[in-house]
Amino acid sequence: MTSNMNGSWWFMQTYIIFLICFPLFVWSLKNEKSWILIFTVSLLCFQPLAVEIRKYSEAVHYMLHYFPLFYAGMLARKLSLFDKLAYKPLWMKILLFLIAIASRFLTGWNILNIGLIVVMIMVFIDIQSLISDKIKQLFSFLGLMSMNMWLVHMFFIGYGHHLMNPIFDVFWIYAETLVAAYLLCVIYKRIKKVAL
Repeated sequence: MTSNMNGSWWFMQTYIIFLICFPLFVWSLKNEKSWILIFTVSLLCFQPLAVEIRKYSEAVHYMLHYFPLFYAGMLARKLSLFDKLAYKPLWMKILLFLIAIASRFLTGWNILNIGLIVVMIMVFIDIQSLISDKIKQLFSFLGLMSMNMWLVHMFFIGYGHHLMNPIFDVFWIYAETLVAAYLLCVIYKRIKKVAL
């Protein structure tokens, strides 16, 4: 999928392909030997293979690259990973988070990002009583905007103004996509209001 406005819609293409294959993934989760084999092979082989295949096919590259993350999310749901982690003490979750960070950057495996996300969520759940209502409202707002931000972020990465400072650029792109997501939300609400 390409577009004159945004030639970086690969993430939508990958997402749609995964949705089409979703029944097959669900079927594979019914058999423990199947999902253990699929997840292990994808974890160890798919990302290095994706690097080699990128020379020939961007679509196959991204499918292989992100498959372990997509499948890991399904496994986390199947195994009730969040429920099991919820009962672990906070110090253990922080330790898991530090191990996940160290492993992620020592190995360079993007698949470990899913571990970081899971543990961060669990830490936030544990400390939510310490978080003010305004901060919770901010997180809630960002959560509502996240889908639209995801849909438009590559446009701003490709065509936005950059100062070549990685840290500043990340915050600048985040701000641009947040404003765009909010405007999209306003437009959706007005269209819905007119349609009804």
